[in-house]
Amino acid sequence: MNNGYIEHVNRRRRFVRATHIRRFKWLLAIFGTLIVLTGVQLWQTKQQLKAVNQSLVTTKVSYQQAKKEQAALQQETKLLKQPKYLEQVVRQKYDYAKKGEVVYRFAN
Repeated sequence: MNNGYIEHVNRRRRFVRATHIRRFKWLLAIFGTLIVLTGVQLWQTKQQLKAVNQSLVTTKVSYQQAKKEQAALQQETKLLKQPKYLEQVVRQKYDYAKKGEVVYRFAN
């Protein structure tokens, strides 16, 4: 009887141990999957952030160029409101001449 009881206890311990090991493997698999999925999500987010930052840099450069161009155009507008500058531009660009003036063109 003593041998039967010890054998029964040993079988029960092996069963409980196998059950614990099986549960541990399941938990390990679940947590491992969660960690992998979280890592993938973090990697994708990092890639998206990188793309957005690159787009931001490009937009900032474009904005700065547009700002410089706007300043130059505003300066040109101010200058064109001055009669002497306007006359100079019209003479150079459109070969304008007053009455009695002769325009000479030289071949380059």
